[in-house]
Order: sequence, then structure tokens, then C-alpha cells
Amino acid sequence: MQRKTLVKCLSLFMLLAVRLAVAAISSASSTVTVIGFSLPILFGGSVIIETIFQWPGIGLMFMNAITGRDSPVIMGYVLFWAIIVLATNLLTDIVYSVAEPRIRDD
Repeated sequence: MQRKTLVKCLSLFMLLAVRLAVAAISSASSTVTVIGFSLPILFGGSVIIETIFQWPGIGLMFMNAITGRDSPVIMGYVLFWAIIVLATNLLTDIVYSVAEPRIRDD
């Protein structure tokens, strides 16, 4: 009787594990997309946080450059964030193609 209950519990556990694996594979593409779009926004919040709390960093330097009309620093900051966004989008596309093999080009 005890062995039968153990086998039944293990089979239910395996069924749950298979369902979770299928759900994880199905939802991987949307999760990767949301994370990929969220990363530049998270990095961009440094300007707000560093300005509010007066923490020394690239965001506060950018705000000081705007108030001081320091064009080379502003252009460097914009170029830096453009590279970050492009790298994040590239990484998102690479991870998305690994997670969802149906979208790969032949």
C-alpha cells in the first residue's frame, strides 16, 4: 500500500514537472522580450536617482553637463546610452533566437 502511494505521488510530481517545463518554454520568448525592453529603462533611471539623492555618478554628471551647457559631455552620454541600448537589443535578439528556434533564419 505504501509503495503504491509513493509511485502515485512521484507520477503526479513528474506530470507537474513536465507541465512546468512546457510552460517555461512557451513563455520564454515573451519573458526575454520584456526583460530586453526593460534593461535600457532601468539604466536610464540613473539620471533621476542620482539627481534626487545627489549621488556622484554618470547621471548626475549628465545633469550638470546640461545645466552647464557642456556639449561634448552631453554627446558622449547620449552615445554611451545609444551603445547600451543597441547592445541590449542585440543580446535580446540572440537570446530570443536561442529560446525560440522557430524564428531562426535559414
